[in-house]
Amino acid sequence: RDMKVRVRLVFEYAPSEYARKSWFLFDPSEYRTVGDVARLIGRRFDIRNSVLELYVDGFLLPVNESVGIVRDNDCISVQCRKLQLLDSTSNSCDDDAPVEGSAPSTRAEAASHKERKRARTAAMKLAPASPSHSP
Repeated sequence: RDMKVRVRLVFEYAPSEYARKSWFLFDPSEYRTVGDVARLIGRRFDIRNSVLELYVDGFLLPVNESVGIVRDNDCISVQCRKLQLLDSTSNSCDDDAPVEGSAPSTRAEAASHKERKRARTAAMKLAPASPSHSP
């Protein structure tokens, strides 16, 4: 049985040679989270160096939310945040899109960030306390 979901995408900008509005079909059994679907949209529409955010009726679909939140015929607004990269020559969002700041954008970056934080905390616990100067 075909369990594909058909949704309408409305991009905040027109990606490469595609229209600003487009139908999009995907099989929810192949994707676990909204983030997985956002990455699929990015690949299908050749959007690089950007993190896509998906909204339904003005409400953000969190990247870690189950793909089950997306229903057939939903109208999904696609917005993007440009990643800071040295090479900005490939397709990305328009130049007016906000640039991603210090928040980690991948699992590897998040893990690295957590590891650095743990190391700083451990170093602080091991460091000798500075002597207090009482009058």
